[in-house]
Amino acid sequence: MTTPSNGTPATTPATTPASVTAPAGTSPKFEVDKTMLDGPTPKDLLPTTGSYPVEIVRYRSVVLTDIPGAKPARKLTGAIDLGEENLPFYDRPAEGMIVTTEQSWTAQGVTLGRLLHSLALAPGESTKVAVVDWQRTTKATGTETASEAETLAGTTDQNRSISEVANAIAHEEQFGTSQASQVSKSSSGGGSVGIAFFGIGAGGSYSNSSNSGFTTAVSRSTGVKSVAEEATQRISARTQQLATAARSRNMTVVRETTQLEKEQVLTRVVTNYNHMHAMSVQYYEVVQVYNVTTRPTRLERCLFIPL
Repeated sequence: MTTPSNGTPATTPATTPASVTAPAGTSPKFEVDKTMLDGPTPKDLLPTTGSYPVEIVRYRSVVLTDIPGAKPARKLTGAIDLGEENLPFYDRPAEGMIVTTEQSWTAQGVTLGRLLHSLALAPGESTKVAVVDWQRTTKATGTETASEAETLAGTTDQNRSISEVANAIAHEEQFGTSQASQVSKSSSGGGSVGIAFFGIGAGGSYSNSSNSGFTTAVSRSTGVKSVAEEATQRISARTQQLATAARSRNMTVVRETTQLEKEQVLTRVVTNYNHMHAMSVQYYEVVQVYNVTTRPTRLERCLFIPL
C-alpha cells in the first residue's frame, strides 16, 4: 500500500483491482491502481489555529480632543479647583469623541514554558519516579428556613329587636241645650211749667219712670266619655364578641460541612535502554499563545458643555 506525498494515509477499497507480479526467486509484489485511491485531505477539514478569535471584549471610552478658543494652558503647580471662576479650560464648550474599542484574543498555538523538572539517566540506568497528587476539598452547605404565621379572627354580633303594640279606643258623647228669654219694658214721662211776672218767677217739674224685666235661662248638659288604652313594648338585645389570635414561628437551621482529602501517588519507572549514551528527560509546562488585537470599531462625536 502506498501513501500520498502529503503524508495523508490512503485507503484502498475492497474492490480495488490489484495485480500480482512475482519474478523468479522473489516474493510476489502487489501493485495498486493509484487512480482508485482517495485524494489528499481538503484543507477546510484540517483543524488550524489563528483563524478566528476565541474571545472578544468591547468597551467604550470618552475622549476630549480640543477646546476651540480656550485660553493657553497654565503650568500645573498643584491640584486644580474645578469651582474656580477663572478656570481657563472650562469656560466654553469642548469637542470630543466616544470611542468603542474592540479587543480580540486569537489562539496562535502552544509552546514550552518553564522547566519544571529534569531527570538524568546514565546508560542502562532505571529509576522510579513518583508523582504525588494531594487534594483537599471542604464543602459547607447552610440552609436556614424561617416560617412565621399569624392569624387574627374577630366576630362581633349584635342583635336588637323592638316590638311595640299600642291600642287605644276613645268614645265621647255630649248633648247640651241652652235657652234664654228676656222681656223688658220701660216708660218715662215728665213735664215742666214756668211763669215769670214782673221779676217774679215760679216753676214746677214732674217726672215719672217705670221699668220691669223678665229673664229666663235654662241650660242642660249630658255627656258620656270612655277612654281605653293598651300599650305593649318588647325589647330584646344581644351582643356577642369573639376574638382569637394565634401566632406561630418556626425556624430551622441546617448546616452541613463535608471535608474530603484525596491523595494519589503515581509511580512510573523510567529506564534508559541505551547502553552507550546518557539520557536526560525534561518536563516543561505547556503555554498557550494568544494574539491580542485592539482596534477602535466606532467613533461618535460629542460636545462637552461646561457647568
